[in-house]
Amino acid sequence: FRAACDKFFEHKREFYAGVKNEMEHNLQVKQEICEAAEALQNSEDWKHATEELIALQARWKQAGPVSRRHSDTIWKRFRAACDKFFEARNAANAGERNEQQENLTKKQDIVSRLKALCEEEADNLRQKIQSLTEEFNSVGHVPFKEKDKLYEEYHGTLDILYKKLNKNRADRRLNAFKQGMKEVAKRGENAVETERQRMQKRFDAMKEELANYETNLNFLSASSKKGNTLIDEMNRKADKLRDELELMKQKLKALKE
Repeated sequence: FRAACDKFFEHKREFYAGVKNEMEHNLQVKQEICEAAEALQNSEDWKHATEELIALQARWKQAGPVSRRHSDTIWKRFRAACDKFFEARNAANAGERNEQQENLTKKQDIVSRLKALCEEEADNLRQKIQSLTEEFNSVGHVPFKEKDKLYEEYHGTLDILYKKLNKNRADRRLNAFKQGMKEVAKRGENAVETERQRMQKRFDAMKEELANYETNLNFLSASSKKGNTLIDEMNRKADKLRDELELMKQKLKALKE
């Protein structure tokens, strides 16, 4: 009986000696984790420090238990370091959110002023548009969920304004052409007809050039990803050609009249 008891209690001592050693090792690991967390608690590199602290929290969960007399103290130490960092980060993010909301209000006001220009008839329209676009670009980030809606409204308004600018410019060019043709007409009908033939030839060449652009664009659009800079550039050139063709039509009409 004595031998059986001695054997049991020897195994028991060995087991708890092993548990004690393991807990001491776990305590050392958790102390190292605490030191790493405390080194990050004052960081303002929010992204990097957040990732590091999340990794430390995962390590903490993987680390085994420590003795009861150390358990509460070591946990409070680690929790305090994490709380200090995340409270500072949340306060900074709150400030950033307020700033982004203010930026949204500023940009919405600029878009409203751009829309007002759509109804204006001013010689310095281009300068006003340029000034407002520079002001818009100088304002910082807006809330992410509002970004797409805002930029769609902004660029849509700019498209209207640039079409208006092009129309005003085309009207001025057409009026200047008509004045020039009055001088040509003084030289006789032959002079006007020569000018008409020259312009018709140019008009036909531009139509052919536009047709080539549109064919290439259809091919590239079907085989390329969105945002291709080559396609964007070709679209700009095609749009410019369309505007020039429309102006040329008006000039030919004026010559006929």
